[in-house]
Amino acid sequence: MQSIRRLIMIPAVAVFAACGGNDRTEEPLDSGLRNDLAMAAASQQMPPQYMSPMEMGYATPVGYSNAPYGYGTAPVRQPVAVQPVYRAPA
Repeated sequence: MQSIRRLIMIPAVAVFAACGGNDRTEEPLDSGLRNDLAMAAASQQMPPQYMSPMEMGYATPVGYSNAPYGYGTAPVRQPVAVQPVYRAPA
């Protein structure tokens, strides 16, 4: 019976501690936000990071520029002249 009370009381105390009281004040949050926005407006803007022409969409990829649409034709095998096989005398 004692362990059941502990199992119920420990989560109840944790919930009460997490949800209890109004310890927040509105002014520090607003003043902090106001300070951050003022500093962001006053700071210099960062130069844009480098982007290659391919990433910007101005260049075509090198490997695909002359590629045909769909599937290509199968490679044609060239006939090879049959060469005689000479065997060494045993």
